Amino acid sequence: MISITEILQMGPVMPVIVIDDSTQAVPLAQALLQGGIRTIEITNAVIKGAADAGLPLLPGATSVSEIMVLMDAGFRAIKFFPAAAAGGPSFVKSLASPLPGVSVCPTGGISLATAPDWLALPNVSCVGGSWIAPQAMIAAGDFDTIAANARAAAGLSG
Repeated sequence: MISITEILQMGPVMPVIVIDDSTQAVPLAQALLQGGIRTIEITNAVIKGAADAGLPLLPGATSVSEIMVLMDAGFRAIKFFPAAAAGGPSFVKSLASPLPGVSVCPTGGISLATAPDWLALPNVSCVGGSWIAPQAMIAAGDFDTIAANARAAAGLSG
């Protein structure tokens, strides 16, 4: 099985997805793949359920205390949400020294324009990006724009 570390290294941006209509799932996945995106985040996974199912999991945290609890549970990769509102790149950068070995995927308030600032940080593997496939765009079936957004995101680096 693929590890969460391998998943986080599959690209610079992981789209944050909310799907209201299951018939949109396949065209959405095809558009993302066409654009070069190979991962997605479907929100609200839970630690025990994912562990019981044998699924890789990226648990979320906002504070240092929450990150330390997840570290004690064996996690070395975490989702940091809401990233921009909870301290931004300077806060995430400050975590690298006291929390060595923790890889962070910041999500929340990150855009195509600001993603490179986050990706330049030594403890950031990738960022979450809801701008790639917004809920309204999925509902409208605008998969060409989603593919174009995915191409732009897949080409980012820090």
